[in-house]
Amino acid sequence: MLRLHILRLAFVALLVALYTLMFPGFALAAVDAGDTVTSISLSALSVTLLISVFIPIVTGIITKLDTSGQIKGLITLVLNLINAAVVGAITADGSSVFSEETLIAALVGMAISVASYLGFYKPVDMNEKLVPTKGI
Repeated sequence: MLRLHILRLAFVALLVALYTLMFPGFALAAVDAGDTVTSISLSALSVTLLISVFIPIVTGIITKLDTSGQIKGLITLVLNLINAAVVGAITADGSSVFSEETLIAALVGMAISVASYLGFYKPVDMNEKLVPTKGI
């Protein structure tokens, strides 16, 4: 069983690595002065993807254990759309909130959320361990 978890996490890591290669703006940029790193900057897409890994936990807290999978999926999609819109709105490049990049970030975030849920949270029964009787 542990081997299956490792394979699933490796798959998620592979998805992130492939996405990094497809969109160079995803990569971490470090600005250094000599031998010490003074700051690390993340692109808006990388912040969206990092948050997307934790969206299934938020969905589990919001919903009850016996809530249908369709409702949980809809809540996960809405949270990913909100995540992409908020992160897109606070970027310094002045791009609009409702752009093609925001939609792509939301869809990729949804894929990462579903992959992290199926690959990690579901096998360890995370929904049962959170707040199973409270919520929608």
